[in-house]
Amino acid sequence: MQANIAWSFATLNHSPGEVLLEAIALEAEKKLTEFSPQNISNLLYAFAKLEHKPSAFLEQASHAAMPILTTFTPQVSHHLCRQ
Repeated sequence: MQANIAWSFATLNHSPGEVLLEAIALEAEKKLTEFSPQNISNLLYAFAKLEHKPSAFLEQASHAAMPILTTFTPQVSHHLCRQ
């Protein structure tokens, strides 16, 4: 859910503000192990597009992505490289 909310704001090119983006990042950190490659990709894309840099989340997301990197589809990989 956090990934979809953040992705929607990024798609609309509308930042909801640092407070909400940080809340999304903190909530996502708690559930990161449950995220699909698409969710990780969408959330990272959204933070990049909205120029939000939640350093703790970024580090955790990179660690969560490493074991499942081979399952990332071309579309997911594209989102990671777009920004």
